[in-house]
Amino acid sequence: MRAQTQMAPATRPSLIGHLSRIPNRVWVSILVVMLIGLGEPLYAKAR
Repeated sequence: MRAQTQMAPATRPSLIGHLSRIPNRVWVSILVVMLIGLGEPLYAKAR
């Protein structure tokens, strides 16, 4: 009979682990929305 090895308790996944699973197109769309949201008031103010 083989000896059973004890595995370490499952740790909670970190935020970085979750963020690394987000596809690149989601990051791009978040960036575009932020740029439009911040750029529009600055453009209106400069005008």
